[in-house]
Amino acid sequence: MGLYLLLIIPSLVVFLIGLAYIGVPLWVWTLYTAALFGVLQVPLWGWIPFGIFALVLNLPIFRRHLLTAPIVKTIKALKLFPKISET
Repeated sequence: MGLYLLLIIPSLVVFLIGLAYIGVPLWVWTLYTAALFGVLQVPLWGWIPFGIFALVLNLPIFRRHLLTAPIVKTIKALKLFPKISET
């Protein structure tokens, strides 16, 4: 099993870097992660957080209200946006 992992892990890393390089959409990453969970036989307690996380990130309406809006609100409250001069 040790040699198997020594071959699989670097191959997996190269594959993931390739996916990132070509800019695959988020839903492809989600499908790939779900397939990996299936291969690794992840128990139900691992699938539930993955499902919630995937649902929030992949559906724009959920992502907008649950993730993006609080981040933008915090950035505005901390005044991290640069001031734009009138030109």
